[in-house]
Amino acid sequence: VRYIPDVVNTPVIGPFFKGGICATAAWGVAFPWETGKSTIQADTTGRFKNSRWVTWTVMRQLYCDGGIKRLYRGFGPGAGHSFVANGASMIVYLWFQDTVRQ
Repeated sequence: VRYIPDVVNTPVIGPFFKGGICATAAWGVAFPWETGKSTIQADTTGRFKNSRWVTWTVMRQLYCDGGIKRLYRGFGPGAGHSFVANGASMIVYLWFQDTVRQ
């Protein structure tokens, strides 16, 4: 924000960037759990069916198989989608908020 105040403080582009950056940062934290969940959903062998700590078990196995890189597999397209979708959502939210206040 400090380095690009002209962009961040504009009425349309500013909220788009703020919403996109915040949502992408949140996905950066949550993405390993999302990868674990998707692995469980795609499991056709039933390997993780009876485990008590299923998500942690899957995440540990993925980490052992490929390291931290394996937990963030597909993050680029997910982050791109998140940035655009949440940036647009922030614009619509602020428009609706201004409309209701009037």
